[in-house]
Amino acid sequence: MSKQTNASLPEQPDLEQAAFSNALSVHYIVLALYAIGTIGGSILLLISLLTDVTNDSVLKLSLFGIPPILFTLHFMAAIGLKKRQLWGYKLSIALGYFLLILFPFGTVLGVLLLQQLSRFGITLNE
Repeated sequence: MSKQTNASLPEQPDLEQAAFSNALSVHYIVLALYAIGTIGGSILLLISLLTDVTNDSVLKLSLFGIPPILFTLHFMAAIGLKKRQLWGYKLSIALGYFLLILFPFGTVLGVLLLQQLSRFGITLNE
């Protein structure tokens, strides 16, 4: 087994830039999933309104209301990260922890997001 030297490792700013890029990629993936969820929820809401399959307004609200809210939060976090703002970093951490409870795909994305955020040197603009 050969020993790796520090000379073969990328410089810290490159690692941070890669982590930054990966964290934004996770937000973009989640944004795409919530956009699909919003479209699907809208279609289900439209079908339920037209056919009166169910009269449960809470179900209709949750199908239509939750994905756009989460989409907006991830969009704001991505903007905050792109601008290197501390609030974007903190919102990303909060959303990463929230994703952990959405088994199985959310858990994987949440772990990936939190792992990439842990690599940031906190030199964000406040």
